[in-house]
Amino acid sequence: MKLLGSDESGTYQCEARNRGGLDVKWTTLAVEEDSSIILQIFFIAAMVAVVVLLGCLADKKYKEYRLKVYLESLGEKEWRSGDVEKINPELGLEDQANYLPYDSKWEFPRTKLHLGMQLGSGAFGRVLKGEAEDIVPGEKKTTVAVKMVKATADKSHVKALMSELKIMVHLGQHVNVVNLLGACTENLVKKSE
Repeated sequence: MKLLGSDESGTYQCEARNRGGLDVKWTTLAVEEDSSIILQIFFIAAMVAVVVLLGCLADKKYKEYRLKVYLESLGEKEWRSGDVEKINPELGLEDQANYLPYDSKWEFPRTKLHLGMQLGSGAFGRVLKGEAEDIVPGEKKTTVAVKMVKATADKSHVKALMSELKIMVHLGQHVNVVNLLGACTENLVKKSE
């Protein structure tokens, strides 16, 4: 059975002929579009989009949760205070960076940091161009490079960045090295809301 389209609306003539004569009748037919099929397709597409969006959000929240659990297991307090008595002078600093204390003088408020375009990325991190307010004495705004872990980072990536931060804190300023100006670590362990 073929469904009629709106282009088939019009006036139709019906003739009936037999020995008794001819009878002609006219009728007008108005065909309305069946919008229920279009609505069903739209509804299905909308539902698929909602399911995909919810899946993406759930995946992001799960990764944030895993990172939070990992950082809590490290102990943010222990990460900040370190344990210098465990440092072995026979081993390299890279393997023992977690024992170094974090100096809070490097802490920079996230609200004064404005992120821009991505400059590059590596195995676990990415670097964005940023603008920091009042991070360098005498400069209202300073262009900075901001290193952070990717959203898909696992605990080893976070640990590597945290170790790098502690090493740079203890390295200090040097002409031949990219210098640390500040760090935003207040939200290492995101608070559940």
